[in-house]
Amino acid sequence: METLSSCSTYTLDPETASLIEQLSAAWHVSQTEVIHRSIRIALANEPAPALTPKAVLEYYRTHSVPRDWEETACIVDALRLQRHEDDRQRTSRHE
Repeated sequence: METLSSCSTYTLDPETASLIEQLSAAWHVSQTEVIHRSIRIALANEPAPALTPKAVLEYYRTHSVPRDWEETACIVDALRLQRHEDDRQRTSRHE
């Protein structure tokens, strides 16, 4: 049996309350379980939040990079070339 960690009170519109009751009957679970499942389903269907550069760095400080060093070097070289090309384009606009 689950231990309650929090008890909250919410005010629901009649339609939402009715839908929770309908799901409770259809799923043969309590209304609380309907809310638990619904939240889990909603979160599972949400796209992952975009990571900030800081969060990515923090992650890879403790986790391995998902590619080998040779592939990483190729990516770094490609990004460096792209950056240099961007610099050339910006410089030529100001001349």
